[in-house]
Amino acid sequence: MSNNTKSVFNIYNLFERKNKKPFFLNRKKISLQNPIDIEYLSVESKKTFFYISNDNKSLTFDNLWNSIKYNKNTQISLLVNKSEDGGKEILNDKKEILNSIFVFNTVDISDEKDFNLPLIEMWNTCFKDISNSYKRENSSKIFDHISHHNTKNLFSKTLLLHFEKFIDINQSYERSFKKIYKKFSTLEKSDVEIFNEVLDSFEKNIKDYSLRMLVQYIDLFKEIKENDKFLNQNYKDLNEVQEEERIIELNNRLKSLNKIRKSSIDTITNEYRIKRINDEIKIINKIIHKTQVNSKNYINNIIKKYRNENSILNTKISILSKKPLISTKNLFNKVLINKKIISFWKKHKEKLLFLNLEELETLHKHLNNEFHLILFSNKSDVSKTKVVNIFSEYIPYANIDNFLFKSKENKNNLNKYLESLYNELNVEKNKVYMQFNDHKDEIKFHEIKQKINMSIAETNWVKKSSNNLFNKTIKVKQNKFKRLKRSYKVINEIIENCYLALQENYYDSNFTNELKARLKSTDELLSKFVKESEFYNFIIEISQFTNSKNFITKKAEIYYKTMLIFIKTFESISVNIQQFLEPFNKLKIIERTKFKLIPFWLSKNKLIIVNDTFNIMNYSDKTELLRILSILSDDNDAPFIFVSNDSNLIQTGTFDEIHIFNDYKNLEGFKFPEGLIEPKSPFTKQVLKGEVVDNTINEIEFNDQIFKINNDTNHYVYVSLNEYKNILNRQKEKENQNEVSLQTKTSDQDINNINSLFYDLEFEIQSNDELTLTRSIHLTSKEKEEKMNEYLEWEKNNYSTPLNKEDF
Repeated sequence: MSNNTKSVFNIYNLFERKNKKPFFLNRKKISLQNPIDIEYLSVESKKTFFYISNDNKSLTFDNLWNSIKYNKNTQISLLVNKSEDGGKEILNDKKEILNSIFVFNTVDISDEKDFNLPLIEMWNTCFKDISNSYKRENSSKIFDHISHHNTKNLFSKTLLLHFEKFIDINQSYERSFKKIYKKFSTLEKSDVEIFNEVLDSFEKNIKDYSLRMLVQYIDLFKEIKENDKFLNQNYKDLNEVQEEERIIELNNRLKSLNKIRKSSIDTITNEYRIKRINDEIKIINKIIHKTQVNSKNYINNIIKKYRNENSILNTKISILSKKPLISTKNLFNKVLINKKIISFWKKHKEKLLFLNLEELETLHKHLNNEFHLILFSNKSDVSKTKVVNIFSEYIPYANIDNFLFKSKENKNNLNKYLESLYNELNVEKNKVYMQFNDHKDEIKFHEIKQKINMSIAETNWVKKSSNNLFNKTIKVKQNKFKRLKRSYKVINEIIENCYLALQENYYDSNFTNELKARLKSTDELLSKFVKESEFYNFIIEISQFTNSKNFITKKAEIYYKTMLIFIKTFESISVNIQQFLEPFNKLKIIERTKFKLIPFWLSKNKLIIVNDTFNIMNYSDKTELLRILSILSDDNDAPFIFVSNDSNLIQTGTFDEIHIFNDYKNLEGFKFPEGLIEPKSPFTKQVLKGEVVDNTINEIEFNDQIFKINNDTNHYVYVSLNEYKNILNRQKEKENQNEVSLQTKTSDQDINNINSLFYDLEFEIQSNDELTLTRSIHLTSKEKEEKMNEYLEWEKNNYSTPLNKEDF
């Protein structure tokens, strides 16, 4: 398998037979009208478009994705960012890759019965993400034993200011809901009109109250986020942190000085040298191990790729063998080639383990090119038996000696360097130094101990001061906290009484379905945000931390980190705050989409695939979705693939790369805008023009191959060899048609002997539209004669014959 470092995502050997009933691993009885055959597909760009028509019967998105997931012959690779050094690495493990891909179906946002609140779903997603990844050792430093008092004091100041605002809001709406409850209590059950008015008032107050509380929560979150930023930025400037670092540094110096007192400075220096050499030996051994593992995995993937391909080719041969008029020679040749390639890699595998991936990829290309040259050089009239003999007797070369030599050289260089390190290590270990006592060392020793004691005293004083400040304010904080909890309790009791009175009137009366739907919507807001709010739980957890002398609990820190991610996400998506409190089924499609994409935003997926083959979004919403995806892709450095049958989206300029599929295979692919200028496939031309395309697949002979038009732009076509030759011929004819005008050179020869001017000369041919780009060509004798006659005719019609050479 080629680990092309330019490729973001690769698919190999995706083949599904026609009329395959037990489809993949699921229980669905799906029958394909024709096979699906994607021999190889390489995505090289971050923003890619797949055109798949929703009229397809076989090559649909679901069938494509299921084959990637469940077909054992289908292989994939994915280029991802390394977390440790910011570099890139290629994943080949299928399970790992599938776990790194987020598939988003636009049909999932069309559920009109989805009464969930985006606000709650967004918080729960953030909470789940933090809970799954939480580790105590990764706890924020602002909560450590040095800084937690400063954190408590700063957070308390912020919380106390906002507590007053929360209490004011609760008390204000407490009076409003008491009035509503009074109306509900005196309401006659049969009076639907008055009930409707009171319900309107109740709904309006619930929404207004929820919105004001949400705005206040958001303000609190933003301020705490700023506190977090301030504490982290100024952490190293804290006196206690600096003194703590000073104590650690002095203890290390004391430890080293103590060693010197018991031995000598040379002995200590020698120990450091030995440690450095041992560390370097570990690094070299790690490099050797990693190189061997990577090379072995690469070669094993290549072998697996060709074995899987042969399995598919044998299936194709068995299908075509039942059709006597169709030749299987080309497929049989491929099987023989693949067997030779597998044998080649198996034979040289152990001797190539010290090559890097780029060198192995180069060898792989040499090997492929060698076999393709031999295959295409065979004439079509060569019999199948002769072809078998050619490939069975042929031994591939691919310049293997150079690669074997390079691998051996790399191995020897590493081993020589290791040997020199071991020799150096033995020399250092065998050195013996005399102990030398210096009274100055004793003085330094006691000076350092004194500095340590002073730093410890300074640290204790700072901690005591922070503790005193904390103790002075703890009563005030606890009283404020009690007032806040009491205000929440009172407002919730009144709202609950109103709701019970509303339900009592509702169940005893015959109301319309419209009122039922309104009641359900209100109930969702009450139960998820007003009565049982995770935002309120956050305040409880953080307040308990700031009001106690203990360190932060796991539960409180999870809530805290959830809040930080929540507010960051809130500020990143352009959605009106009121829409966070509306059920999903009342939001526009694009607004639902923004919320549903949040799991990808948080999950650190390496690739997002959007399936838009359902036609539930209008063009404007799709362009807005693409804008959001582009932001996500840039912010997370993660590529996305947009799958749709809307070819108009190609013209938006969002995509860097386009791949066109019919109902059988990937017909053509290219980077933007090269393929738009000159597509090779008639099907692609129809798609790009927005014309109605014919997805009917005629008799399939499985003789198509991928041919590269331009490696730099990843432009390829998936056609038969004859079709590829026709494409080249058409391209050459088009180039020749552009070479129609001549640039002539003047001469002092007589015009009657101008025939001599056109022999052994190079002409510059310019296109009719006077492009500045020119092509140099050499003409045959016949062409020169024709050009000469054309020139004489042109000269005759445009100029009179000069009388003298000087005039000419």
